[in-house]
Order: sequence, then structure tokens, then C-alpha cells
Amino acid sequence: NFLYSDWKLQNINENKILISEINKPIFINIWATWCGPCRTEMPSINNLYNKYKKDVEFILVSPHETIEVLKEFAQNNAYNLPIYTCISQTPIQLQTNSYPTTIIIDKNKNITYKITGAHDWNTEEVYSILDELINK
Repeated sequence: NFLYSDWKLQNINENKILISEINKPIFINIWATWCGPCRTEMPSINNLYNKYKKDVEFILVSPHETIEVLKEFAQNNAYNLPIYTCISQTPIQLQTNSYPTTIIIDKNKNITYKITGAHDWNTEEVYSILDELINK
């Protein structure tokens, strides 16, 4: 279990969550509105989210931007994605200096996949990773 410290996040609707309270696989994307590659991969994440939102928790977190900036970004791009900012320190295992970084975590909070850089997330390969975690 990777959580040496819990991670408290707040989404653009002001709802707060704790990572420890989530009981399904988690797709974490660490990004920023000013990051070009992050914006490039966002539509594929949005499609993946629409396909898997019942079975996988999606957390798109911009650690250093305000709720206002993030909310405006979501509205301007018509994304219905769960976009968050950090309220507490990011656990050391999830910290990155490279945006975007995507981390997929299983139900037991083990990191199963960590990749930096923009990718097309709406693919059969990603479906099979998520399907396997959902059915574990």
C-alpha cells in the first residue's frame, strides 16, 4: 500500500475527497492548464472517463493552480472531467516534476502503471489494463 500519507483533494465543485476512501482502481493524471502536452491528451482522457467512470475513479489534479483557474479551463473546453487541486501534500510516490504524469492505482492503492508525457488514453491497451484492475 503506497499511502504513507493520505492525499486530500478538492474538485472544481468544492467537493473534497481523501484517496484512502476510494475503493476502486484510480486513474490519476497530474497536469496543468498551461501545459501543452496535457491539453493534447485531455480529449482522450475525457473519452476514457466517459467509458469507465462507473468502475474507475478519475482524478485529474493540477497541484498548484486555483479552483477558479481550473473551473474556467473545464468550462471553456466543455470537459465534464473530475478536476482537482491539492489541499494536502502530495504523497512522495505520486510526486512528479514532469507534466503530464499519469498513475494508475489498483483497489489496494498499489501503483500498477506510471507514465510521463502525453498519450492517447482511449485505446484497447488501456481498456485491458483497466478491465484487469476492475476484475481483480
